[in-house]
Amino acid sequence: RMFKAIYAPGNIYLIHIDKSSGSAMAEDIASFLAPYKGVEILPARRALWSGYSLVDAELRGMARLLEMGPDWTYYINLSGQDFPLKSQGYIAEYLAAHSDTQFIRCADQQLVRPDTMNRVSYIFIEAFRRIFRTGIARKFLSNATPFIGTQWKVVSRRFCEFACHDPLANRFKRFYRRSLIADEGFFQTLLMNGFASGAIVDDDLRTIDWIPDGGIKLRPRTFTAQDATRLTLSPDLFARKFDATEDSKILDILERHLTTPLAMKYALRTDRIVVAKPQVPPGGGVKNRSRWLQPEQGLASPVSPQSRSILPNQLHLGPRIAPRLDRGLHLPGAGQGSGPRHAALQHQGDGGASGRNIAPCRQRSPCRGDPRSGRLARLGGITPAQKMKQQLAA
Repeated sequence: RMFKAIYAPGNIYLIHIDKSSGSAMAEDIASFLAPYKGVEILPARRALWSGYSLVDAELRGMARLLEMGPDWTYYINLSGQDFPLKSQGYIAEYLAAHSDTQFIRCADQQLVRPDTMNRVSYIFIEAFRRIFRTGIARKFLSNATPFIGTQWKVVSRRFCEFACHDPLANRFKRFYRRSLIADEGFFQTLLMNGFASGAIVDDDLRTIDWIPDGGIKLRPRTFTAQDATRLTLSPDLFARKFDATEDSKILDILERHLTTPLAMKYALRTDRIVVAKPQVPPGGGVKNRSRWLQPEQGLASPVSPQSRSILPNQLHLGPRIAPRLDRGLHLPGAGQGSGPRHAALQHQGDGGASGRNIAPCRQRSPCRGDPRSGRLARLGGITPAQKMKQQLAA
């Protein structure tokens, strides 16, 4: 049902089926996809949650998609438990209005999530379907800053080409191959330290409701028909997660929603997103990471009162990232039917990936403290964000 909802002739689709899912699932999916054009199945390999194999699956997927067609301009990764909230026509118009913009959750790992620095400050080895913690400490890459977010993204073709084929990306691949939960940090770090084209927006264009799952992690709540109003009014392009065996009515509702004007036509609005200019010094590394760059000329507009409350949290994000203020950047000339083709990598069999060991906060704004326990890290009686704001003001 999800594939039928996202399929449109002219787009390119690549399906990755985890090898551990078994041959029966692979044969069933291959049989289902046979009538569709522009669809392939990526050669199966095992993808282990928290391992670099998840990054490897995406890099292999990006590389194959680049070979499959020269015309697509955006890459979107989805899981088997996602579902679109907008039609393909809407998504095409939306991406045309955001040309060469990268959508990915991204924050300075040392500033915002210092509790996760063990992922990159020690060596981890993925072997024999397990992750081994060696306890061997190491320094982070020279002239680079670690960033963190989620594994979901909408990124440009040019970034995919850079990630797959540019020699500057090789040292990041070598380093993150020995890290933990690399799929939540590799692409963010590569984007912020090596890729010097386009703007970056701190949003993955997904509606996800993170809820506690035990004492130290969060997981995405499964949406039901009771969430219909929230989902149909959401400005996001996709949502997760869904389970037809738990509630299939919500899928019925969303399939009907995709045929309504709200989901089919991308409409201009008054507010616009503030986009920061990329600035990466030669050889990589993030320049002026504690200072915001000026908004790109012609793209910024007055901020709505509803959006003002998130502005102080810009201090968390770094110099190249801009938060979405009204959930979209609106430019003239994006008429109906215009827009880029896009490629999608859909991952099946990610049962373990639905429960992240460390996940982002439920709020749209960047984390202010530890999302797993709700405790605020205190520095002299104030939050790190307030402390940093005072220092910048001084």
